[in-house]
Amino acid sequence: MTTKQKKTKAELTFLVMLEIRRHLEYDHILNVAITRPPQRASHHPNWGFAWIVDGKAIAPEGAAKIAPGLQAQFDLI
Repeated sequence: MTTKQKKTKAELTFLVMLEIRRHLEYDHILNVAITRPPQRASHHPNWGFAWIVDGKAIAPEGAAKIAPGLQAQFDLI
């Protein structure tokens, strides 16, 4: 098993938003909140995320596919 790099909430926020900004159709996503849900097993991500959007808009399904790739690479400090 490989050890994931450890990142702060601020670093993870930056990385997630960097990926979001590559997609013009996600321009109503203002930010992301990094959370620390209970970790069910050591191989599960130790951080979660929630989108902060403009108004009553919802984040597109495609946006939800961005963070899991980063969760596989990084752990929250």
